[in-house]
Amino acid sequence: MTAYVKRASVPPHLVDDRDPPAIALLKEDHQVLRALFDLVETVGDEVLFPVAGDICIRLAIHMAVEEHLLYPALKPVIGVREIDEGIVEHQVTKRLISDIMEMTGREEIFRARSTSWARRRSITSMRKTASFSHMPERPGRRGRSIWSSSGPK
Repeated sequence: MTAYVKRASVPPHLVDDRDPPAIALLKEDHQVLRALFDLVETVGDEVLFPVAGDICIRLAIHMAVEEHLLYPALKPVIGVREIDEGIVEHQVTKRLISDIMEMTGREEIFRARSTSWARRRSITSMRKTASFSHMPERPGRRGRSIWSSSGPK
C-alpha cells in the first residue's frame, strides 16, 4: 500500500455507512485521487502525461462540486475562515492544473511539477471533507440535504 492510499484507509477518510450520500461520493473521489497521486509518483515517463491529465480533469470536477455544493452548505456551520482556506487552496490547485494542462509532457520540469502538485494537493480539502462527514443536519432546511441520506421532509 502506498503513501496516499494508506492515509485514505483509516477513519475519517474511509466511506462510512453513516455518511450522507454527497459526502460518501466525495470521499470515494478522494480514494481515487489518492491512488492516482501514488501512481504519479511511480509511473514511467510514457504514462505520466495521461495520468496527470486524468488527475487534472478529476480534480477540476471535484473542486467545482466542493465549491458550488459543499462549501456553501458548510459555511454557516463551520465558518467563513475554514471555507476561505479551502477556496484559496483550490485557486492554487487550479493554477497548477492550468500549468500542467498547457504542457506536452516532454518538458524537463513536467515530472517535478506533477509530483509536487500531487503532494501539495494531497490534501487540505480532502481532510476537510473527511472531518465534516458526520455533522448533524441543519435544522430548518427543506428538501434533501448533503447531511442526510433521507429524501425531502
